[in-house]
Formats: sequence, structure tokens, C-alpha cells
Amino acid sequence: MICESYKFINPKDNHKIAVYKWYSKTQEIKGVIHIVHGASEHAKRYQHFARFLVSQGYVVFAHDHRGHGHSISKAIPIGDFGGDGGFLNLISDTLIINQHIQKSYPHCKMIMIGHSMGSFVARYFTILFSDKIDKLILSGTGYQPPALLNASILVINAILLVTDGTQPNTLINKIMFGPLNRKFLKENDRSAWLSRCQKERETFNNDKLCGQQFTGYTYRELVRGMHFINQSSNFNKILTKNLPILIISGEYDPVGNYGKGVLKTYKLFKQTGCTNVTLKIYPKMRHEIFNEINKSIVYKEIIRWLN
Repeated sequence: MICESYKFINPKDNHKIAVYKWYSKTQEIKGVIHIVHGASEHAKRYQHFARFLVSQGYVVFAHDHRGHGHSISKAIPIGDFGGDGGFLNLISDTLIINQHIQKSYPHCKMIMIGHSMGSFVARYFTILFSDKIDKLILSGTGYQPPALLNASILVINAILLVTDGTQPNTLINKIMFGPLNRKFLKENDRSAWLSRCQKERETFNNDKLCGQQFTGYTYRELVRGMHFINQSSNFNKILTKNLPILIISGEYDPVGNYGKGVLKTYKLFKQTGCTNVTLKIYPKMRHEIFNEINKSIVYKEIIRWLN
């Protein structure tokens, strides 16, 4: 397997996006997969998964979101989407990489895999550009009532009146991410909610490019993005109603409200006319099913679905 890394410029604001590509020179290509990673992590965390996908005949791309990994700069520091309208910057970056992949592999099927916040980006992308992908996989996604998200924006706005929105915000981080580990406090590990695999959690905790807090403005942008994707009226905007969609989640994933939010998302896709949606919830698994102790089950079932 060959791994390449390079920077790709978004002409919208000349932001440099860190891109990774995994491929084999010897295998016939079944399709191209674009991985969209989650919050407070980076694309290289998916190298093990990418290696497996390459072994099954796929070319894999992934990029670091702005404010993550190596997609940072003086203008876009760690934990920053780029100020007001920042969530749309993530969509713009994802579109630029999608177009880059399409240009490189014009005759190949395009599959997008979004995990966690990356699933929110992928859902937003699909609402706007469903014609630009052939299959969609959502991992670690969920549903939050738009009214609750509106209330969250009001709370964040109040906090931003007395804090600097350009700086990491511990209070908003505690409000938004603190509850995720609540059911796993006995394990004495702030990342216990991610996976049952202690080695994976240690790797995450020791990774300097993981676990960073967002700026106050970025938290608000994240909630705005979540508000958009959870409105049923926006589900209706998906033009490719027969787009194959696979929704996968761990039974004990707090982001998916332990299955309830994932089921709600699945139902919204179905109720708004999407005809080819599959839901799979994995018993006992937590948020990062690609890093679980029995992740090979997930890997194999994804390939079965893709093929």
C-alpha cells in the first residue's frame, strides 16, 4: 500500500487543506472512498481502516478539516473553522476535495464515509450535492431536535457576550461534550465513550492533534450546522432519492443517544423519500466503531454492503 500526503488549496480563501491518499498500484480499482473525519481528531487516525479498504480494491482519500490536524495556519489555528459561517467552510473544503477526486478518477464510483462531526458534514454535503456521490456511509451520527439546537445557540450567544469567541472555550466545551462520557465515569478515562479498546483510547489521549477544544465561534458554527441537517425540510432537498445510504452506529454511542437518535435519523431519511437506506446498530460498541475491539466485524460488513 502507498500513502501520499499533500496540500490542496481551496480557492475560496486560499486555505491549504491537508490531504491523504492510500492506494495500491497492483489492484484493480472498485471505487474511490472519501473519508470525512470527526471533531477534535484528524484524517491519519483512519490509516488502519484505509489500509483494509485498499486491500479490498479501493482508493481512499481523507482530508483534515480546517482547524484540525495539519489543515491549520496563522489565519485558521487549531480548533477554528474560520469565524462566522465556518461550518460552510467545512462543506466548501469537502466539495473541493470531492472535485479533486472526481478529476483524478472520473470513471470510478465515489463513496463518502462521514464519522461523527464528519457525518454531519457528509449529511450537509448530501443535502446540497447528492449528485456528486454514488454511495454514502454515516458512522457515529445522531439526531438533535432543532428547537433544542436553537436554544443551544442562544446559550452560546450569551456566553460569547462575556468571552472572546476567537479563543478556546472551556465552558461551552463542557456543556456540549461533557455529557458524552457520563455513563462511563467508572472507567476513569475522559475518552471512555469513544471505544472499549483501552489501547485506542490511550493513543487518542496521547495524540497532540486530538482532543483540542474549539473556539467559542466554532462551537456556535457546529451547532448551526447540526440545526440545518436535522430539519426535515432540508432532508427533502436531497435530490438523489435512490442514493444508497448506510447508517452505522454503536449501541452505546452517546452521540447517537444510544441508538435512539440514529433511528430517528434513519426514519427522517425514509420519511422524506430516500428509498435505499440501511441501518445497522452494533451491540455493545461505543462511538468509534472503526476503533472498537471487534472492528473487523464493521470493516467486513461495510465491504459486503459496498460490493
